[in-house]
Amino acid sequence: MNKTLKIALFTVVLVASLLLFTNVSKAATKEVGTEADLRSALADSSVTEITLTDDITMNAPIEVNHTVTINGDYHDLIGSDEWNTKVENKELTGNQTILTSTAGTLTLQNMSISNSPKYGVQAFDASVVLSNVSISDCGFGGVLLNGGTVTVKYLHLGYNGEAANNGIEIDQGTSTGTPKLVMDGSITTSQSENVVRTADNANLKSFIVENTEDSSYKVVIANGQLTLKNSLNQVVSQSAITDGVTADVDQDSDIVLTILTEDNQVVELALEPGTTVSKDYISKFVSVPSGMVVGTIYNSDQAYYEFDFSQPLNSNAMAYVTFTKAVDEDNTPVDDEEKNEEDKTSEEEESKSEEEKDETPKTGIASYLAIALGVAVISTVGVVYLRKRNA
Repeated sequence: MNKTLKIALFTVVLVASLLLFTNVSKAATKEVGTEADLRSALADSSVTEITLTDDITMNAPIEVNHTVTINGDYHDLIGSDEWNTKVENKELTGNQTILTSTAGTLTLQNMSISNSPKYGVQAFDASVVLSNVSISDCGFGGVLLNGGTVTVKYLHLGYNGEAANNGIEIDQGTSTGTPKLVMDGSITTSQSENVVRTADNANLKSFIVENTEDSSYKVVIANGQLTLKNSLNQVVSQSAITDGVTADVDQDSDIVLTILTEDNQVVELALEPGTTVSKDYISKFVSVPSGMVVGTIYNSDQAYYEFDFSQPLNSNAMAYVTFTKAVDEDNTPVDDEEKNEEDKTSEEEESKSEEEKDETPKTGIASYLAIALGVAVISTVGVVYLRKRNA
């Protein structure tokens, strides 16, 4: 084979490879802005990443059976009112969730889902990853974990459900495996009821919760309930675990420390057994009235015995916080009215001082004028002397 033929063959192979790579790249990534285009892209198993270019109104559910990432680019998937009406009227039954993962991993990022007739997203014996996703105003609930795994990186939950809020519902179908919730970030919500809950049916036997080391929010068992706590250990939400359901959580059950103040502030903390707390630690969770400081902290609202900060907490406990008047440096109580009068007097004296300063002639300009005049006189004398000497 001569050199020219080898070069020609090499060129043909190179061009074919580039064309193939280009086609594969185009097939692997799609941009969509309509429901029809989204359905088409999700039906193509060669597409591994989809980017939304606009908000999309959905009129029917989509089931996804392969691994794919949908980057919302801060757009919304919104269930249509017509679709909701058909479901309410029983014209449509069965799965009516906007997006359901049935195989592989469906990753949703930078997007919002709302107004679904049933759930916003479902993991049906498959995996769903939620990264910077907001779900609200869905008829049955925000997220349905129906077997499979849901991983939360950042999720915002508005109000979802009908009779009561239903954020993440842990469930198990007759043919699905054990559901697993992985907390790997945070959940923000304005709701305190059922942010994470177990389904009320006979199918769910057990579930698994895993909290990664880097997760700022954690789902734990505290006081026998399924509990979501934030990075400060404050209880965000608690819900009862359905009778007969076994919870496999990756850490020991937390104890609950209830902080109650004499002006009826209530804060609940979910803490690991054996935790010790201090007065300063408890104080940072309460709002102290003006002119007051945190006083004695008792172990009940009966205020008989002081809270023992030297002992680790191994069971649920209460810290009852009282307030006392703030004192100045010589231990004299500072009255709010007296303090206001002192502040007013101080302000008046300061204002008077400023007025006196304004009435006092500024010496800086006068000094500069004197120096300038002196320089002018010396210069004139010097000039006269030089002229006489030269004459």
